[in-house]
Amino acid sequence: MRKIISIFLSLGLIGFGYSLENLGTFGKVYQIEEEDIIEYIKKNAKPPKFSREYIQRKIHAAAQVDVNLPVNKRDNVRYEKIIYTVPNDIIIEGKLIAKKGTKINVLKEIKLHNTYVILADYMLPYFLDWNKKTNAVYLITQGNILDLQKKYPDLRIYAGFPKVLSSLKVKSIPSIVYQYQDKLVILEKGFPNDKKSVDDTNK
Repeated sequence: MRKIISIFLSLGLIGFGYSLENLGTFGKVYQIEEEDIIEYIKKNAKPPKFSREYIQRKIHAAAQVDVNLPVNKRDNVRYEKIIYTVPNDIIIEGKLIAKKGTKINVLKEIKLHNTYVILADYMLPYFLDWNKKTNAVYLITQGNILDLQKKYPDLRIYAGFPKVLSSLKVKSIPSIVYQYQDKLVILEKGFPNDKKSVDDTNK
C-alpha cells in the first residue's frame, strides 16, 4: 500500500497544487475530416422556397368560410337589443360613473350606419338589390370570400365570423340586420333549402 501511495506522490497527482505535464505526442496525427456542425447547420438550414402558385392556393384556402347556420323556410322579423353588463364599477376622478352589474343598451349610445346582409354564397345573386337600397355590407357564412369579391367588385363582402353574427343576433340565413331607434331589426327571409331548388324556381 505504501508503495502505491509513493508512486502517486511521485507523479504529483495528490495534493492541492498538482499539475499536469505535457508528455508530448505519440504515434501518427490525423486531421479531423468531419465538417463543423455549426457550419453544416448554417449551410443547410435555408428557408423553403414556395412558388407563387403555392402561395396563392394557400391564401385562397384561407379565404374559405364555413359557418353552419340553418336556412329560413319562411319570412320572419325579430327585434333585439344589444345589452352590455358592466363587469366592474367604473370610477372616473373619484366619481362613480357606472356600478358593477349595470345593464346598458348599446344602441342608445352608438349607431350602426350599415345594413348587414348575412347569407351563403349561392344566395348572394338574389339579394343584390339590397346594395342599391342601402349600400349593404354582405357577411358570408359559406363560400370563398376572394372568389366573391372578384365576381362582385362593387360590393362590400366580408367573412361572417361567428362572433360578429352573435353580436348581430343572427340565428339563421339569409338575414338582413339594421338598426331602428334603440334596437336591431332582424329580417329572416324565407329561402329554398338548397342551391338546386333555387335554380329550379328561376328557370
